[in-house]
Amino acid sequence: MRVTNTMIANSATRNVLNAGYKLMQIQEQMSSGKKVNRPSDDPVSMAKILSCRQGLSQATQYMRNIDHANHLLRQADSALDSVGVQLTRARTLAEEAATGTYTQEQREAIAEEIKAIRLQLLQLANTQVNNKYIFGGTGTVESAFVPDPNSTPPSKSPDNIVYNYPPPPAGSGNATYDDINAVIGPNMTIPTHIPGATVFQPAPPGPQTPGYGTTDIFRVLQDLEEALRGNLIFDPPLPPPPPDHPTNADVIANSLELLRDRTEHIESQRAVLGARINVLESTKYYWKDFELTMKDHLADIEQINLEDVLTELSMRELAYTSSLTAASRAILPTLVQYLS
Repeated sequence: MRVTNTMIANSATRNVLNAGYKLMQIQEQMSSGKKVNRPSDDPVSMAKILSCRQGLSQATQYMRNIDHANHLLRQADSALDSVGVQLTRARTLAEEAATGTYTQEQREAIAEEIKAIRLQLLQLANTQVNNKYIFGGTGTVESAFVPDPNSTPPSKSPDNIVYNYPPPPAGSGNATYDDINAVIGPNMTIPTHIPGATVFQPAPPGPQTPGYGTTDIFRVLQDLEEALRGNLIFDPPLPPPPPDHPTNADVIANSLELLRDRTEHIESQRAVLGARINVLESTKYYWKDFELTMKDHLADIEQINLEDVLTELSMRELAYTSSLTAASRAILPTLVQYLS
């Protein structure tokens, strides 16, 4: 086979370019600290890197959702803790008033404090976090509890307090009675709110006798206040009440059991919140561990080993220098130099 000068020159040029390209690659790795800087460097490794980055991005978003949900649940738990304190105080006052030794003036003073407690509960029921009502279900823009608009005339005071959203028709799935869910993992959600109707006014359907069997916290306190003032229903020596109609004294005595029941209900709701908070914390620990593991795996794929790269850099520089030397000997000699 005849080897021409053109073939020698092309081969030398090709070798110099290849050596220079490999040297450029290793220098780029040194400057960036990464093995793979573009998909063409290593398509398989780049696919793994993109998968790791996607997993890290999802984990970051899940932890962000968890932190937000945790904040909302802790605020709700704090509000319900205050509700429990207020109900305990109301029960203490009811126990004092039920002794029968208090004068009407003293009962009026207790009634004023009961009213103040009801006002405080209304404020707690309309607790806001970031200008959103946390007991309004998915209706976070407007107050969860308001004076009854259907009263005649419309109530200007919290005498008749209602949930601001109408009861859902059967099977309608009214969102304002549902929870807002936070996505904390693949196919994993957790409620971040408790609809106020299930906390403060889980009233059964049908008419209720004042002071007896109601599950509406505001109604319990309202009946107690009115009974203390002597305004609720018939009491001796007034005309006899209808059959089975409780007296004011009966309402005051019965409020003790109702307040105890409502306090236990609030504690049960706090237990629900506590269970959700525990789930959030354990899930966040999982995602933190996942994040650390994924970062380590990504570093193994993506990051360079400095010692190995320095060794390879020296080899590539030597190869490039050698290819230049060989090319200079093959291409540069002239006819005169060759003949001499």
